[in-house]
Amino acid sequence: MTTPRDEEARHADEETRVDIPVTRDPESAHHNPVAFPNVDRTVPDEGRAFAPPPFEPLGERAPMLPARPAGDGPAGADLGAPVGGRNSRWRWIAAGIATLLVVALIGGTLMFLGGRPATPSLVAQFAPANAAIYTELRLDLPGDQRDRLASFMSNFPGFADQASFQQKIDETLANALRSTNTGLEWQRDISPWFGGEVGLFSATLAPSPGTPPSFTIVLSVKDRAKLDELVSARLTGSDMQPEDYKGQTIWTGNASADAQRISFAVTDEALVVSARNEELKAALDIKAGEQPGLADDAFFTGQLGQMHADRLALIYYDYSRLLESMPPGASILPAECMGELQAATNVRLLGEVRAESDHLALNMRSQFPTGGNLPPAPQNKRTTLADSMPTSSIVYVEMRQVGANIKYLVDQLITCMNTSGGSLFDLNGLEQLIGTKPQDYFDFLDDAAFAVTLADGKFGGGLIATVDDENVARTRVERLLSVVRLGGIGLGGGLTVEEQQHGDVAVTVIKLGAGLVPGGEAPSIAIAVSGGRVYLGVDDFVTSALDRAAADSLSTTPRFQGALTETGAETAGIVYIDIGALRSFAESQMPSGARGNYDTEVKPFLEPITHFVAISRNENGINASHAFLYVE
Repeated sequence: MTTPRDEEARHADEETRVDIPVTRDPESAHHNPVAFPNVDRTVPDEGRAFAPPPFEPLGERAPMLPARPAGDGPAGADLGAPVGGRNSRWRWIAAGIATLLVVALIGGTLMFLGGRPATPSLVAQFAPANAAIYTELRLDLPGDQRDRLASFMSNFPGFADQASFQQKIDETLANALRSTNTGLEWQRDISPWFGGEVGLFSATLAPSPGTPPSFTIVLSVKDRAKLDELVSARLTGSDMQPEDYKGQTIWTGNASADAQRISFAVTDEALVVSARNEELKAALDIKAGEQPGLADDAFFTGQLGQMHADRLALIYYDYSRLLESMPPGASILPAECMGELQAATNVRLLGEVRAESDHLALNMRSQFPTGGNLPPAPQNKRTTLADSMPTSSIVYVEMRQVGANIKYLVDQLITCMNTSGGSLFDLNGLEQLIGTKPQDYFDFLDDAAFAVTLADGKFGGGLIATVDDENVARTRVERLLSVVRLGGIGLGGGLTVEEQQHGDVAVTVIKLGAGLVPGGEAPSIAIAVSGGRVYLGVDDFVTSALDRAAADSLSTTPRFQGALTETGAETAGIVYIDIGALRSFAESQMPSGARGNYDTEVKPFLEPITHFVAISRNENGINASHAFLYVE
């Protein structure tokens, strides 16, 4: 049976085309890169592509609590007086290890007052099953994390002596807590009772008008008596009112006249603070086993079992609930278009942050969205695309099922335009011009890799993609070039299209005239179809890729190979960024007047960071991503 693609290819040579004089410039013989066989790892059909990126919640600012009455605390101590932070460098480092965030949570909470890998932590046992977002921080640095974080941080100024690492952490926390102006001291007021675990969760990010924001903070407690002493002192003189709830005392009120109303409770295991009294009660009921919680959720506990028992942080979100909680008008798409994308939002994610001796690792596990016309989940495979990329690549991105993904996105765009009042384009005319439906035009693309290069202070780059039908690829590329040729005629010779022979490969080169690009020479753009691939790039990117041997490519560089060794060569996607090269280039472009402060205050903390790699894998229908930030 003849398919539309067969007819398209058969009639391709019969179509009308504008003849432009062609300049042929034979080059050196073309060398085909070594092609290793792809090894596909079988995964179930369920699951879909297009998992949305993690959503970052907006922070909350806590109201100020009345200072402790005069006479409390050490003699002569003015606990209500503001005390500034000691050193901006310490704060910068602390932010990198998330300790400042923990201090902000603890300080904000007190201002309100005036086992096994699959076992949820204590603070997670208070979170509701319908949580839109849950964040957990481990300031106690469990298991191997203290030593590994100390090794990681030893690459930064001030942390070279790993034996004094805990002292530096305590100093950082003390300085940061003083800067909150709560009158609290880390060693005196917090450290004696704090168990090291912090949980923050919310069921919605946009409550209805007139209602307080939804958030609850849980701090683990190692010494209830010490915390009771602090709370009793901070409650003196405040208007917080007690309420008995199932044997627990809940305090509710305003910390000051202009502060929002909050509620808190102290248990033997935790200090629980919430913006809403009903959510605090729900958290207590969940911990008591009277209501289902996040710790009972099969996805949460199942993916937690794939995480490490020892970690620095945990993050969970339910993307569909986040979207539901967004205020009206927050989306950039018309409301009538959101229904078409609803299937792509059915995603939940659980991720962890861990310290290793030479990198920070972010491991994430999420659902592939299902439903609608979403393409199937990507398969794990090892491609040879990186074998054709230069070692000067500072950004490299490798993707699967590019044609299917483009088709889905264009389909949704067309549907959205038709639903919201008509298309801006003549789709019928466009289809006649390109010979097929717009959403089907790139369906011949399979895997694709994109690279940005930096050599001798000049950026370049290009794209290499595998195709499932080389004849269809040639036909559709030629149609696009015909449109470009027509455009060149309209520009009066300002744009030229030349065909050059590179070995046995025809390379089409598009050049812009000097008059079209003010201030310098315009780069040329080359395109070729050869060996089951499409090549597109700037200047000599295409010809160099055609000639490149795998041994001289990005794929053999130690930094690129190191991350693949961590996760395995068969992947569903790769991202690689050479941070050191980008930093060096930015420094070379920096005005001399700005270098003094940069060299002393900023560069020492950026210089150890070398590169970032993220690997995605399909593990039995779960999108498992592993991201690594390396230092040297």
